[in-house]
Amino acid sequence: MARKKRAKKKSPGKSAKPVGRLARKKAKLAAKRRAVARPSAHRTRWFDEGTEAVLIDAYARQLQSFVDVTADGRVGAAEVDRQEKRVVTLMKKVEPRLDDLLHADITELLCELTALGLMQALHKEHLSAAQQPGKEMTQTGEQGA
Repeated sequence: MARKKRAKKKSPGKSAKPVGRLARKKAKLAAKRRAVARPSAHRTRWFDEGTEAVLIDAYARQLQSFVDVTADGRVGAAEVDRQEKRVVTLMKKVEPRLDDLLHADITELLCELTALGLMQALHKEHLSAAQQPGKEMTQTGEQGA
């Protein structure tokens, strides 16, 4: 006579779901670590590895939204508003997917990138003003006497 195997009784209140969730969470974290360790070859680089020059500005100038707006050489208030809405839409898409540490790092990156753009614009204005006699620029880029 063959013996029947007894099925193990599950403890009440414990289910296999948390173990499955934990395994999925660990797998996702491991995949994230691998992605950070060796980024995809298809990833758009933020800076040139050799010169360490920021490449974001060049990419921005290739955006269709930028090309369309600057085609006539003028940027109006409505166009700035539309661009701000595009940025907010992207922020709403990306921000919830960030953990707190990455959110803090990306916030700092965005602020530093914006500061760089403002500094470059001010520097360009100062150079332009220096080439035009009788016009001086203040630190904020406003024309002085």
